[in-house]
Amino acid sequence: MSSSYQWKSLEDSAKPRAKCYICVQTFCNLFAIFMIVFTIVIFPIVFKDLVSTQVVLTNGTLSFDQWLAPTPAIFKIVTVYNVTNTANVSAGGQPILQALGPYYFREYRERVNVQVLEDQLWLERRSGTSSTTIPLTQT
Repeated sequence: MSSSYQWKSLEDSAKPRAKCYICVQTFCNLFAIFMIVFTIVIFPIVFKDLVSTQVVLTNGTLSFDQWLAPTPAIFKIVTVYNVTNTANVSAGGQPILQALGPYYFREYRERVNVQVLEDQLWLERRSGTSSTTIPLTQT
């Protein structure tokens, strides 16, 4: 019984896998070194530059416009109570209250009289508010 099949040793089939593992390990090590350098050196510089250019309150920037007129409105719900038996309360009795409302208000805030001073470091401002009544809808 002769066979023409040649048996490969385990060492011969392990050589390509070892090369592949070495390549993958080298890539992972280089990637880890890059991420460490990026996190320690490059990211703080980029982040500081990005924050310093976007957050400065100078006229014409997006942050200045948002500071000047904040977009979110403040919603308030007010319920007023009316004392119906003022004579008894004056004599020391329990008050009987009648609820009026609730009243819904939407309040908008904006800064008025904004002046940039000569050195452009300080801003003088006074806050202005305006309120509108929201109509109550039946559901």
